[in-house]
Amino acid sequence: MDGFQPVRDGDILLTKDNFIFYAFGYDHPTDKVISYVKYIPKDIQAQFRLPWINFEWNLDELKFVRPKQLYSPEIFKEVQRVFK
Repeated sequence: MDGFQPVRDGDILLTKDNFIFYAFGYDHPTDKVISYVKYIPKDIQAQFRLPWINFEWNLDELKFVRPKQLYSPEIFKEVQRVFK
């Protein structure tokens, strides 16, 4: 791809739906990135049954919240439930 820069470990990815993911690792499948969700748009926070850090992050007019815990089978399962 012309102008393509590979995604690297720790890169921050803002999706079109305003989720912020962090890339994990250096080797990714073609047209995909291995990553985990770190910040969730505040306006959909209630859809997730998760404990939250009591702080909001801002990016322009967007407000984000972050789960207290990012890495666990329970957190992964809950994120999958909402994304489905």
